[in-house]
Amino acid sequence: MNAQPSFQIRNYRSDDLAGVVALVNAQRLHHGNERTFTLDDYRVFLESPNIDQAQDVFVVLDPSGRIIGYADIDLTPGSQRVWSSIDVAFDAPDHDTIILALLHLLEARAVEKAGAELTADQGIELRLGGYATETVLLGLLQAEGYAHIRDFYEMHITYAGVQEAPPLPTGIELRPFDAEQHAYAVFEAHNDSFTEHWGYEAATWEEWKHYRLSPEMNYDVWLVAWEGDQVAGIALNRIITDKPDYGWTMTLGVRRQWRKRGLGMALLQGSFAALQAAGCTHSGLGVDASNTTNAVALYERAGMRVQSRHMTLNKQVRAGVITPDEAPITS
Repeated sequence: MNAQPSFQIRNYRSDDLAGVVALVNAQRLHHGNERTFTLDDYRVFLESPNIDQAQDVFVVLDPSGRIIGYADIDLTPGSQRVWSSIDVAFDAPDHDTIILALLHLLEARAVEKAGAELTADQGIELRLGGYATETVLLGLLQAEGYAHIRDFYEMHITYAGVQEAPPLPTGIELRPFDAEQHAYAVFEAHNDSFTEHWGYEAATWEEWKHYRLSPEMNYDVWLVAWEGDQVAGIALNRIITDKPDYGWTMTLGVRRQWRKRGLGMALLQGSFAALQAAGCTHSGLGVDASNTTNAVALYERAGMRVQSRHMTLNKQVRAGVITPDEAPITS
């Protein structure tokens, strides 16, 4: 008699959402990341214009139908770099086999999807990784030829006492965000603030408004700093839906011509004050550990501490020329 298969892999369906979120959240909590996702959070992610749910997302089921694995790819149109993720339950039978099976599906899909928009001489890279504590996953990736290229931190702070919004640099003021009037200017400032950052690929307007103009946003805790008719810097914050005492800074950016004037620190501390006033007792953000603007040191001066470390690995899955990760700095 043939043994019953220990798992089945198939493409994602909309009724998988709750099982996927439960799996992803369990993995995050286990590895020290308290920022979990609601169903609405993850639905917004999966409905991104960069993701084709029917082809870019995979789930793994055990014989009872429980979701024990998940993987996706997220591709900015025209990019040579495909970002992806893999989550497999700790108690899944054939745990390592499932990881490798998902990885090979992601590689094939990355080549297919990215290759459709690239010329034949352009290479394709697949990027994914895991928390530094996910030693099994990271070891399997390295055995498959993936190289560790970057670290990202989740940093957090628990507010001690009343948080005060510091004064802004001379000539700069905060204005309440009005989606109808300000959205496109903030979108442009967002892209411009990160042009020189490692691995950053400018968001399209469709992608940006999908994420930032969604019902889950809390515009009363967005800080948009203006000088005249120009957006100088932004701190786009939100309150975690199922944890109303927990705030998250999605984006903190200062455009190049307004840097080195204290605006970044003012926006960060102003975010703490705004989030506390909205009922939060603590907050967090994600940051590139090797950020060229020395963001990690700025956040530490403000009282934030590293809570978890995520390692990014990379493999070229189609031969060809790859453009550099970082754009040259211009004056």
